[in-house]
Amino acid sequence: MDKAPAEVYATLIDDDIFLCSIRTMHRILAQNGEVKERRNQLQHPQYKQPELLATGPNQVWTWDITKLLGPAK
Repeated sequence: MDKAPAEVYATLIDDDIFLCSIRTMHRILAQNGEVKERRNQLQHPQYKQPELLATGPNQVWTWDITKLLGPAK
């Protein structure tokens, strides 16, 4: 269950058992929905971009004033 088709094939060949080729194993697994990435896949959470909004003087300080929202562009 936890082995790749190539590993299963090699193990069976070592025991003098030939059922099918590696490609056929892949095909059978794909037909049954068993082919997938076995490694854990990390999904990065969606972070909200911080919004800098000053309603008065000295409330928001930044080194780049292009990020500051104001009444006009």
